[in-house]
Amino acid sequence: MRTNVKIIKGIGSIILILLLAFMAACSGKKVPGEEANAVSSNEEEDFNIILGSNNNPGAIEDKENDPNIFLEGFKITKHQVLETLRQNALKGDAEAQLNLGILYFRGAGVQQDDKAAAEWIYKSAEQGYKFAQTFLAALYITGRGVSKDEKEAIHWLQKAAKQGDSNAQYALGKMYFEGVSFWRDYKEAMKFFLKAAEQGHARAQNNIGVMYEKGKGVSQDYKEAVKWYRKAAKQEHVLAQLNLGLMYYNERGVSKDYKEAVKWYRKAAEMGNAMSSLLLAFMYEKGKGVAKDDKEAEKWYRKSAEMGDARAQAKLGFIYYNKRGGSQDYKEAIRWFRKVSEKGNSKAALLVGIMYLKGQGVQQDKNSAIKWFRKSAKLGEPRAQ
Repeated sequence: MRTNVKIIKGIGSIILILLLAFMAACSGKKVPGEEANAVSSNEEEDFNIILGSNNNPGAIEDKENDPNIFLEGFKITKHQVLETLRQNALKGDAEAQLNLGILYFRGAGVQQDDKAAAEWIYKSAEQGYKFAQTFLAALYITGRGVSKDEKEAIHWLQKAAKQGDSNAQYALGKMYFEGVSFWRDYKEAMKFFLKAAEQGHARAQNNIGVMYEKGKGVSQDYKEAVKWYRKAAKQEHVLAQLNLGLMYYNERGVSKDYKEAVKWYRKAAEMGNAMSSLLLAFMYEKGKGVAKDDKEAEKWYRKSAEMGDARAQAKLGFIYYNKRGGSQDYKEAIRWFRKVSEKGNSKAALLVGIMYLKGQGVQQDKNSAIKWFRKSAKLGEPRAQ
């Protein structure tokens, strides 16, 4: 192994060089000029390095694995006595049948039972109750209580969509967008998204914004994208809030406005969105739209990192490693570098190796250092080879 001499001699410079490369690797974007001093306080990190070209949050959501999202807008009837609900269901009340099915599905007041849930929801759907038809489709998509069957799912979604159920319209739009069970057809996707969005369906509104932003099924139109993002964002749709913030930051369809970007990043971050927390931290770090505040930046990087964002974890590791005035926290630095390396990041593995070699945050251990260098090399890091 050739790590011993080369890495030991260049440890200090390697740590400096790795920051931009490391951050870019976490985001999936190659950064030219990696030889620059990446940790210089005068180095303005490009926003897209942190965001990453392959991690554009303007993307169609994927939440169909949770059938509960198909119940948006449907209010479950509250019955004081479960037996009353059961009797009404047995008498053929479609709403009661769906309610009873949902209780079995969720295990609320009864023992959780997917098969019983599917049986009652099917009875309701057969009577033409659109909410039951949509939820039944979700069961066929996920295989809960029934065998997975996309054809059956589409059959019930089409029935519900014809009756104007926005969740069914949204689901069909997403199927067309992704090419699930249909040929990919962005125009058909837009048609169904619009039907749902006009009824106030927030996810459909966000997805229309995505399609206008990317020019899929429609001519690219940033102003239209902003309009639809705003509609969804006002309904507290997290991804739309993030997308709207990005439009203000990138001057797409609106004038560049860092304060507005921060406003929308913050709304999404406070609702637990990891990427929004990352971007809000970046704004505090650079003093864009807010007063520069390293403590606030660190706080939001940590929130994002704790939610599993590799870029925030990498950034947090470097924050702890590079703190000045003797306030470095190497134990925290190596903890975060380890987390990123566990996700297959070769540069993080190299840094962990360096810290073992130098005894930073851990007891000095050359054997552990070599282990991490080898791991880094296997992951393709040329500096570890």
